[in-house]
Amino acid sequence: MANKSGANDFQKITNAVPDKDGFIVCPVIPLRGLVLFPNVISPITTRTPRAMAAIQAGITQRKTVIGVTLRDANVTDIQITDLYGIGTELAL
Repeated sequence: MANKSGANDFQKITNAVPDKDGFIVCPVIPLRGLVLFPNVISPITTRTPRAMAAIQAGITQRKTVIGVTLRDANVTDIQITDLYGIGTELAL
């Protein structure tokens, strides 16, 4: 019998703990033409090996990642300035 996962599995992943300055450090997944909202289950797609590595790190470590929308969905060599300043913490 296959292992069935559901929305309750996400409750087992705890939120990242802020540092003394109130920041959290997590892998970042650039989102192309997509905005995600807290407490909503949504599919995401990615194009780059770096984004796939961030997703894989979140899955294997059972930790959250940060999804941040790209300012321009056509950018291929993503830099920090290509991302909006606010993202959403995601459980994968």
